[in-house]
Amino acid sequence: MTAARQLQRTNVAQQVATTMPVHYPARRAKRKVNHLPRAILLTLLSLGLAMGYVSSTVRVMNMTYTLADLRSELAVAQREYGYLSIAVEKARSPQQVEKLARERLGMVTPKSVEYIVLNETLVEKNDAPDMQQIKPGLVRTVAAWLQKYWPHKATVVAASRL
Repeated sequence: MTAARQLQRTNVAQQVATTMPVHYPARRAKRKVNHLPRAILLTLLSLGLAMGYVSSTVRVMNMTYTLADLRSELAVAQREYGYLSIAVEKARSPQQVEKLARERLGMVTPKSVEYIVLNETLVEKNDAPDMQQIKPGLVRTVAAWLQKYWPHKATVVAASRL
């Protein structure tokens, strides 16, 4: 490139620069933004979340301790129930009933066992009292009912034994 050509270019650039006004985009005026309210809001939000987390953790821990206490109480109650069940079974046993009858009630074992047997000839001959001989009332009604439904059951055996 020659010097003349370079000079010609600079002259053209100067003419264009002087004849045409240059329009630059308008710059916005810088606003001064106050970040303090945002920072306070974020701090309060973070603090609230942290307090909620700590509060829920404390509640879970308290419930865990309560659950452990209730489980230990349940184990004690179950052990006591087992002991009481055994005590009830022992109290219901015939040996225990006999022991209490002797000690507290002063009962004694009989020396002999007595049986009462009705006369067998009465039963075989069917000499049961006639319904007309029994006085009217409850006894007669029961006797009639028994004869109606169990006519062949006329023997009675009584025994006394402790």
